[in-house]
Formats: sequence, structure tokens, C-alpha cells
Amino acid sequence: LPLRTVLRAFRDIFVIAPPGLDERVQTIMSYLTTKYAFNSYKTYVARAGRVQFIEINIEVSADFAIQRIEKLDQIRQEIADSLEHDYRDNWLTISFTADKKWL
Repeated sequence: LPLRTVLRAFRDIFVIAPPGLDERVQTIMSYLTTKYAFNSYKTYVARAGRVQFIEINIEVSADFAIQRIEKLDQIRQEIADSLEHDYRDNWLTISFTADKKWL
């Protein structure tokens, strides 16, 4: 078997993120953390088979202004658009919390 195929299979077995995807997520979240004044965030990126899993947990301050839930959906959409995320073969979860323990 070609070495490249074997290495790809091991990455899938051990649920290792595809090269570059984690860096892309970090770059996007660093920018949005400044733009929206998030306190912090934590990301988890993995791949299992053909599916990529991206989980982003965002800590906001207790006084983070949310007049409507659509605002959070807008931020989620902005993240998804920045990732050029294909929802059919990927799993994207984005949550917001004011309590650091949920990161």
C-alpha cells in the first residue's frame, strides 16, 4: 500500500484533524473574538472517515448584548461561511456560554 494511504487511514482511526483545518478555525476565531469582544473560545477539530467534526465553544461576558437569538445565528453563519463549510459531509457545532466551565 502507498504510504500516503496508510498515513491517512491512521489519521482517521485516531480521529486526527486534517492538516490546516485547525489552523484555519483558529485564525477565523481569533478574528471574530476581536470583532465581537468574546472573552475566549475553545475549538475541537477532528476527522473520522469522510466526516470532519468542528466544535467551537465561545465564552462571552455576562453582559454580552443579545437582543434576539438571530444575532447568535448570524455569528454562527459568519463562522460557517468563513470555513466554507459543507454541511452534508461535516459536523459543525457552535455554542455560546458566559461560564468558562462549559468551554
